[in-house]
Amino acid sequence: SAQLGIAVSLMISLAFILIPILPLLFLQELGWSQEEFNATKGGIILVATMLGAMAGGELGRRFGGKSMLMYAAVAASLTTLVWGMFDNLWSEGWFMMLVWLIHTFLWSIVSICAYSLMMRVTWAEVGGTQFTGYMAMMNLSAIMGYQLAPVFAERYNYQTIFYIAAVLETFVVLAVLFIDPGETDRTLTTAV
Repeated sequence: SAQLGIAVSLMISLAFILIPILPLLFLQELGWSQEEFNATKGGIILVATMLGAMAGGELGRRFGGKSMLMYAAVAASLTTLVWGMFDNLWSEGWFMMLVWLIHTFLWSIVSICAYSLMMRVTWAEVGGTQFTGYMAMMNLSAIMGYQLAPVFAERYNYQTIFYIAAVLETFVVLAVLFIDPGETDRTLTTAV
């Protein structure tokens, strides 16, 4: 499970290919002004991020971080898929705001539950080092996602990029599926 934590950490932010793509879509294709985009991202989207983080912590505590991570990742992936499928509604501000808000809220739950899960699979004896390694790999994952964005932008249209992001978000579920949150404590506590 601790080794699968590496896979989760490296996959969790690959779908961040959308972060550099969204300004291009909103500003260049949909005609939003820079002020509208910045106010939305720094306003209501920021609030959705904070609410998702708080909800993720509470839901993870009640129902288990692994379960909530998986459910939220599937829901976020489906939201991304819907976002890509309904490109005919992209000119509608309410639709773009709604799917962006829902996706942001859900992915905040995924992130918080991922932190919790990585804490669970971290061995207490080397906790600082191991957990820091997971966090570093999550940051590396985000960098890889950002670096992939221009490559995908040159080759694919926006709709296809949303489909790719949905698939990448699903990979997180596959990596988490086989993690046993209690394995590290059971195995290493008895071995010491």
